[in-house]
Amino acid sequence: MALVLLCLSVAVTGVLGLSANEIVAKPGPTPTIDGVIGSGEWVTASNVTFNQTTVYVMQNGLELYIAFNISDNTENSQDTCVIFFDVEHDRSIELQADDLELMVSRDGNLTEFKTSWFGPPQNKYFWTATVVSGWTAEVNSSNNLWQVEYNFTYPKIDVTAGSTKILGVEFLSYDLASLTSYMWPYTTDPLFNFKPNLWGNMTPNEFNWIPEFSNPWIQVIAFIATLPIVFYVRAHKKIHK
Repeated sequence: MALVLLCLSVAVTGVLGLSANEIVAKPGPTPTIDGVIGSGEWVTASNVTFNQTTVYVMQNGLELYIAFNISDNTENSQDTCVIFFDVEHDRSIELQADDLELMVSRDGNLTEFKTSWFGPPQNKYFWTATVVSGWTAEVNSSNNLWQVEYNFTYPKIDVTAGSTKILGVEFLSYDLASLTSYMWPYTTDPLFNFKPNLWGNMTPNEFNWIPEFSNPWIQVIAFIATLPIVFYVRAHKKIHK
């Protein structure tokens, strides 16, 4: 929790001019979650770049995959990357019960925060640490670069097979040496992590999370599989003419 509070107290920088705060979770091959963004492994993924960070997003019809590629030559074990989810996409001006914060540090430590209700006088939801579940991540770090690969089960983000559900999302990388957070979508509000209305959108677009026949090879296989039936029906009709 101290890291979260620290992020609120440091300078926040980002890249202005992003025309659309939306990223599409395109279907793609299942990546190996080992912390190494392999050549061609994320080639079908959508991506956004902010400052020294590039984030990749894709799905395979069963799980959501996200990867961070962070250029940083001031290696520190407490550098972090964070994903915020507005699971029900309510875009509230305050935290709600469905919101999630999922943090990975450069030394490979995973932390999950959920929201808990605090009664009077606050009468608000606040972040509280909880057990990591429904997702995993692996880290690879070198002197001038570190990479993180996440995978999320669909139940974790409340995605239903075949749905067109949109998720609220915010990506953040934090550099301890400069005490700076970099984020997408960019905002100057220091309390952005308490305001889902400032976060971006993650949509499956026409792929619908569990994309039926999204892979052209599946379409070919399905077509070939039906050929014997087609030939049998035609032959049967000729016999009975």
